[in-house]
Parts: sequence; structure tokens; C-alpha cells
Amino acid sequence: MRIIMHGATNRGSSNFGDFIYGEVFYRFIKNIDNRIECTFYQPSEYFIKYVEGYVQKKICIRKSDLILYLPGGYFGEPHKTSLKGSIIHFLRFMPLGLFGTVLNKKIAIIGVGAGPINSMIFKLPISIIGKHSETISVRDKESYEALKTLKIKNITLAFDPILGVDIKALGKNTSQIEKIKSKVGNKKILFVHYNHSRNALSQFATAVNLFVDKNPQYIVVVGSDCIMNIENELFNEFRKKIKCDCIHYKYDSPHEFISFLDICDMVLTCKLHAGVVAGQLGKSVICIADHPEKTSRYYEHIGEKERCISLYESNSDQIYNLLEKYKDKDIIISDEIKENVKEAIVELKNAGIKKTVMLTGDSK
Repeated sequence: MRIIMHGATNRGSSNFGDFIYGEVFYRFIKNIDNRIECTFYQPSEYFIKYVEGYVQKKICIRKSDLILYLPGGYFGEPHKTSLKGSIIHFLRFMPLGLFGTVLNKKIAIIGVGAGPINSMIFKLPISIIGKHSETISVRDKESYEALKTLKIKNITLAFDPILGVDIKALGKNTSQIEKIKSKVGNKKILFVHYNHSRNALSQFATAVNLFVDKNPQYIVVVGSDCIMNIENELFNEFRKKIKCDCIHYKYDSPHEFISFLDICDMVLTCKLHAGVVAGQLGKSVICIADHPEKTSRYYEHIGEKERCISLYESNSDQIYNLLEKYKDKDIIISDEIKENVKEAIVELKNAGIKKTVMLTGDSK
């Protein structure tokens, strides 16, 4: 059997959340039957390097048995994008599925975020791919409704698949983490994660100044969750804006990043999955969302809606007040949510993969 997996795994991607999805699903498939040939579609070098046991094999779409769309927020329009951005988004994610439908290939779509879907650049291809797919699961009710408006059927609401993963088991301790622990000593760690956003950087710096002045028990550690050419430049900008010392965590290994989040006490982020994983590890998280449409849905689902506000409607005083409010209140994901997600994802993955093995008669 030959499976092509696709998600936000191409175009040089090193994004933490998308990597975790890719590795978890790759491991799941190989655990079903190690003889299954499984490859990422146009994978970045980062995925090839860090997915344990992965060997890149080129599988022709014509000879594939299943196209598997991995979890991600790409079945919709990017936040406040241009026409050029929309075309790039279309070319990155839609052609594989469209070719698959033309060739009548089996398609499974697992744990995606969908919507908004207003432009025909996205309406038509998502409708075509969705209607052809054997199984579709989405990670929130808004995604469910967005796909239903396109008259796509066979949709299951399963929420974010990461919640069903033993995330701590994927972590890996390193010398960088040990050095940070040594510098921090007995103090607490506030991880500041503005990533690529200068808007978030500026707002976070002012809020952090206020917070650390009132809470000297915290040490500030700054870092990203993807590899960026401008990371050092942004860190130097941030360091000039804040009054306290800060430590620079340099992202490389996604497994190390999990273990790093596990030593933090509070996370201030503008992205989704740094906060999702930190919350799974029982940390306090404040999210000032760079993509508020998709990110706020997650916090509402876990009953922590007030921890997440839009980056485009926030200010430093609001962020400071959230830090004060939640500094001693860790996120607790209920066992019920974890088990529901785990059961739904196992069932859906089996439907997309094991069913195809049976239909083809062999997994070789």
C-alpha cells in the first residue's frame, strides 16, 4: 500500500504544530503495518531530518492508494490575505487533492480547520476535494459548519487531534534546556513567543515590563516555534524594549521544544500550537492570537475562552491584566476531552487507512 500525506509540511516548513501532526500520523501508519509505503508530499528538509525513522520515497499520485490530508488550518482563507497570498495558499494545498479526485484516488481528511471560505479560489476546490473524500474530520464546530455550507457530507467533529497524543512522551531533553534551567535557578519561567510578529513583539514587551516589575519571581525566556532568518534581529529588538534580562531559547528540534515548554510556568504566545502543547503539559497560557478565527475556537472548546484575544484588538494593558489574572492558574484539559479525541481519531484514522488496506487486498 502507498500513502501520500499532505499538510503544512512543504515550502520549507519547520512549524512546530504541523511537524507534530506529521510525525504522529507517520508513526501511526507505520505501527499499523511497517510495510506500508508512506511519504510526505513535497516535504521540507526539516521534516525529513526530524521525523524519526522517516525515509523519503517519491510516490507517484497515479500509483498511490490513499491521499491523506493531515490536521491543519488550511481548508480556508488565510487571515487578511491578499490575492497573491490566496493564490500561493491555493497552490500549496489544493492541487494534490484535485489531482487525486481526477484520478479517482481515495482521500481521507483528518482533523482540519476550515473556514472562512468566501472566495471561489477556495470554495470550488475545497468542495470538490471534500465531496470526493471517504472520510473528513474537523477540529471545531465552526469548521464543521463551513464545510456543511459547501454541501459536503460525511463530516465528523473530532476536535484537535493533538489532544489525544501523549505529548510529553515525544519530548527530548538537551544541553540547551539544562543551561536555561541552570540560569533560571529557583525562579519561574515566562516564555514569550511573539514569533514573526512585530505587532505582538511590541505589545508583549510593554506588558512584560509591567508584569515582571510586579512579579520579580519570573525570568523571561524568548523564542520561536519555527526556524526564522530574522529571529536574532527580532530578539534584539525585544531586548531593547524590556527593562529586565531575558534568555534566548533557539528553536531547532521539535522534540526539544516540547521538553522546553515542560519546564516553563507560563506561556505568552501569538500562535496556536505552542499554547495547545503548553496547556497539555499543564502550564498557564495566554494567547494573543495572530490568527484569531482559528485560535479562539480551541480555547472556547477547552473552556478557557478568556485566555485568548485577538492580536488586532488587544493592547499592552489587556495583556498585562491577563498575565496577572492567570499567573497561578494552569490549564487543565479534562480526561473526557482527551479520551473523546483519542477515540474519534483512532476510529477515523482506521477508516481512512485500514479500510483502504482491506480494499486493496494487500499493504505492500
